[in-house]
Amino acid sequence: MVQNGTLENFNIDEHDCMRFRNRICVPNVSELKEFILRKAHDSPFAMHLGGKKCTVIYGNHIGGQGW
Repeated sequence: MVQNGTLENFNIDEHDCMRFRNRICVPNVSELKEFILRKAHDSPFAMHLGGKKCTVIYGNHIGGQGW
């Protein structure tokens, strides 16, 4: 149904991912969701330095207080 355009706001992208309004659809499988979140969170591109490092680095820029 998605391939032939009968479902509004859904499409299949060039990577064969189903999207709803340009958001990737993920099956309701908790192991898969956890795997995706871990990959995104633990990636060097996540740009999350950790709470203490962020406070040390940015503390003076936000009035010296932690997050």
